[in-house]
Amino acid sequence: MDQPQWWEWDLEFTPHIRKRMVQRNFNDIAVREMLDTCRQILPGSDPDRWTVESTYRGSEWHIIVEPDPTSETIVIITAGVVPILVETAQAPIVDIDA
Repeated sequence: MDQPQWWEWDLEFTPHIRKRMVQRNFNDIAVREMLDTCRQILPGSDPDRWTVESTYRGSEWHIIVEPDPTSETIVIITAGVVPILVETAQAPIVDIDA
């Protein structure tokens, strides 16, 4: 897998991700492990953010990151099991023909 030029930058953990770590029972070591073993790095819905696909504890996880070229850090925005992030990031799909 080709890695972006910013992939080796230091990590910065926001207060938001710290809160999610407590709620979802993971820590910064787990984030580092998921980043080290990721399968894909995809552009996010926000042009400055990326979605990192990985696994942790046998589940599919997404880590949302935002590279900061000014400080040369990767800001960890949030992380969670895929269904959690999909449910919170998107409105439910409504069948208008029903």
